Amino acid sequence: MTALLPLVATKRASVGALSIAVALVPIVRPMKRAQPGFTLLELMLVVAIGSILLAIAVPTMGNFIRNSRITSAANDVMAGLHFTRSEAIKRRVPVTLCTSASAVTDLNPTCAASALLTGWIAFVDTNQSGQRDVGEAVLMQHDAMNDQITARSSVNPFQVTYLLNGFALNPNAAQLVLCDERGNTPSGGELSSARGILVSVTGRAGVTRDMGEIQDLIDAIGVDFAGCEAS
Repeated sequence: MTALLPLVATKRASVGALSIAVALVPIVRPMKRAQPGFTLLELMLVVAIGSILLAIAVPTMGNFIRNSRITSAANDVMAGLHFTRSEAIKRRVPVTLCTSASAVTDLNPTCAASALLTGWIAFVDTNQSGQRDVGEAVLMQHDAMNDQITARSSVNPFQVTYLLNGFALNPNAAQLVLCDERGNTPSGGELSSARGILVSVTGRAGVTRDMGEIQDLIDAIGVDFAGCEAS
C-alpha cells in the first residue's frame, strides 16, 4: 500500500516580485573596441624610416634621370649617323651629317662652323665639301639636344661624310663626347657617366662608356666642357 505524502502549501511569487527580480539582473554590455590608428611613437617611427628611405632614393632617382637623358641623346646621334650612312649606300651618292644652328628653324638650313653638336642636318653632299650648297637636298633635320648635355668634337666644324660604299670619309671628325655636370666619373660601377661616340673607317658607329677611351677623346678635344675636364 502506497503511503500518502502530506500536502505542503507553497507560496507563489507575486507578479510584482518577479518584476523586481528581473530588474535586479545586471545587464552586461559589450566593451567598446579601441579605435584604429597610430600612437605618437608609431607615427614618429614611420616618419623616421620614411626620411631615411627618401634620403637614399632621391640621389639614386636623380642619377637615373641623368643617365636616361644622356643615353637618349647618344641614341639620337647614333640614329642620325646610321640614317646618313644608309642613305649614302641607298642613293649611291655621298651624304653628310653636320652640326646646324638652324636645323629646324630655317627652311634652308646650313652647316654651322662649330665643334659643338647642337642640332644637325643630313644632306646629299655631291661634291663632298662638307657644306650644304645650293640645290643639295636635305634628308633629315634634328633639333638641339637637351641643354643640360654638351656634345663636342675634336674637329671644328663637326661633320661626317659617308661615301656611297658606306665608308666614312673622315672618321676622326665623327668622334664625339657627350657630357653633363657629372663629367667623366663612374656611374653604375666602372662605366662612365659620359658617352663617347666613335666611327670606324668602315663607317660603323658605336657608343663607349669606357672611362679611359672617353678621357682620350676629351684630351684630344683639349678643353674643358660641361663636367668633362681635359688632362
